[in-house]
Amino acid sequence: MLAKAQTIWVACDPVLFNGATEIQFTLEEIRVQPLEPIIPGPSWTVGQEVDAALKVWYGGLNRPVPVFERGIGAKIDAASAAEEALFMAQVAAAEEELPSVVPPFGTPEFWDYHRKKKELENQRRAAAGLPPLPTKKELEAEKEKKKVEKLAAKMAKTKI
Repeated sequence: MLAKAQTIWVACDPVLFNGATEIQFTLEEIRVQPLEPIIPGPSWTVGQEVDAALKVWYGGLNRPVPVFERGIGAKIDAASAAEEALFMAQVAAAEEELPSVVPPFGTPEFWDYHRKKKELENQRRAAAGLPPLPTKKELEAEKEKKKVEKLAAKMAKTKI
């Protein structure tokens, strides 16, 4: 940007410019006006825009909005909300699905995969009215219990 107006002389062809060998140009200072900040107005839904457009349309015809077209925006907004809720439910269900390929053993993704797999299996069993899968501690306790029973049976045989 220029601080003030500048005058420069540019060489030119004397045949084209009636014998002049130089032409004077004045470069004016460029003033840039800053833009006013955009203040967002109220956010309208599609249904509100439809209702406003109907009012403008029928207002231009000098007629009131017909009864059968009143409240059409609320119906549009309700359908849009239901569609969005269905979409969000589908997204949540897709996030719960397991990937088709098991990640490499030992990686954090591998353990996340198996935790998620067990959780989904427990949810499926709960929906079917079955008990959840046993935990590691429960499996170890069962194993220890069987070991003690086997040892007790062996001891009972040797005493007889």
